[in-house]
Amino acid sequence: MRRVREVDDTATLPQLPERRAALAEVQRVGLLYGLLNHLAPLARLAGIVTFCSGRHPEYRSLLLMVMAAVVAGLAKPALFKVGGILAAHSGDSQAEDDSSSSFHQLRLVWNQGLRFAIIALCSAAASTQLDLHASGLSSIRSGQAASELLEGCGVALLMGAMWSALQSVSPREKLSIEGGGDTLSSSTEDELFRVMPPALRFTSISLRCGCVAFETLADTLLVFVFLPSYLEGLDAPTARRGQQPMLSGLAAAFVYGSQHLRFRNEWLLCTGFGVGLMFLILLSDGSLLPTLTAALLFAVGRHARRTGVDVRRAHSQ
Repeated sequence: MRRVREVDDTATLPQLPERRAALAEVQRVGLLYGLLNHLAPLARLAGIVTFCSGRHPEYRSLLLMVMAAVVAGLAKPALFKVGGILAAHSGDSQAEDDSSSSFHQLRLVWNQGLRFAIIALCSAAASTQLDLHASGLSSIRSGQAASELLEGCGVALLMGAMWSALQSVSPREKLSIEGGGDTLSSSTEDELFRVMPPALRFTSISLRCGCVAFETLADTLLVFVFLPSYLEGLDAPTARRGQQPMLSGLAAAFVYGSQHLRFRNEWLLCTGFGVGLMFLILLSDGSLLPTLTAALLFAVGRHARRTGVDVRRAHSQ
């Protein structure tokens, strides 16, 4: 009788590739939150393609600020390495050992400082080429700059109160899609911030908020000026909307809200805030000052609250 040799199928058959990481993450956090987490990156991609295509030169000056934020984001890995070198040569004997907590704290702060410098310099260079008329920054009503600033501050305070009330009772979403929206920082970075000396902690949170401020300026131009103009098919971007700004304005508000996924239904609240920001532009006849003020104050306050309060509270439990 012929003997049958057993064959190990696992040794001969090729291993099936794992499922796509993005698909796995979408299934884990839910289809809705997975899609929301990718809306803002898609809007940035549309801006990058428009900037690089050269077919719409009128948009280039507006998108320079957005490209500055993109460049700062792409430079993160290199800045992290440079931050480690600077931390090792900081002159602190405890920081010379790359296994010490002091070294990692200094590397984090150096990384944040370099990133702030890069995005500030890029934004300053981009602002010299910015079309103020298209962006709405030159559309401030005569003698109304102070009132527009107060309008923006008032809207930001109202939104901040509503956001604080809702986030105190809403469960946190466990999102971890890499590079997406507004996911929380890594636990390692949170731990480093928590044990920093007061002066270093203040420096860290100040640099973080400075980066958030510049990124908010770029996002405001992208979401509330570029995106509606792009969707309306305008030859040149403008903060002034046409006779029927409903669809493009709602799309801009929805993209703005999709970046806020920290707790349950935060994106709904911030989409409503986005509608209010768009309404401010319409009320001010195309001036971006009140909208920019409200968006900047809310973004900085939200980030400071998350970094300075929520992290320490979570780790103290």
